[in-house]
Amino acid sequence: MPMWTALLIIVALACGVSACSSGVGVRAAKAPELRGPLEPLAFLAGSRRELRSNGSLVEETWGSPAGTSMIGCFRWLKPDGSPMVFEMLSITHEPSTDEPGRVFLRLRHYSGTLVAKEDRASPMTLRLDRVGEDGAEFVAYQHCADVARIVYQRRPGGAVGARVEFSEQAGRPALVFEFAPA
Repeated sequence: MPMWTALLIIVALACGVSACSSGVGVRAAKAPELRGPLEPLAFLAGSRRELRSNGSLVEETWGSPAGTSMIGCFRWLKPDGSPMVFEMLSITHEPSTDEPGRVFLRLRHYSGTLVAKEDRASPMTLRLDRVGEDGAEFVAYQHCADVARIVYQRRPGGAVGARVEFSEQAGRPALVFEFAPA
């Protein structure tokens, strides 16, 4: 390669790196509107954890509401630190023809090696039934197996309680979590 070609490439790269690092020619994406239909659920945003009495660790993290959605993740580690279960969660506001709009919590469970436990086309879907100063309640809507409801409760200091209740037929006690800010 001729010397002038190599020099031209070096100058072009240097100008490109300089422009990127200075912000010249680079536009930041406009953030979606933060005020919106999910604002009452903003108390969920943040990272929280609970060390359970058996030594296992449970964590749940939610991003802030933006536009018409929120995204979250959950992990439950055994006392030896190996993963028992992972979850991906979303909360979305979805306009509907039969109602002005509905809010859904969707979740999918994964093994420690990210093998999905639910059918890939059928995440568990719960519908927001109630939201208020004290928290929010989602009730089974589609593909929920034996889950009847999930209730989130606001706690002092940014803590959040979560209760997963099962159907009567399941005969399982509720899973109760007391998440403290991480």
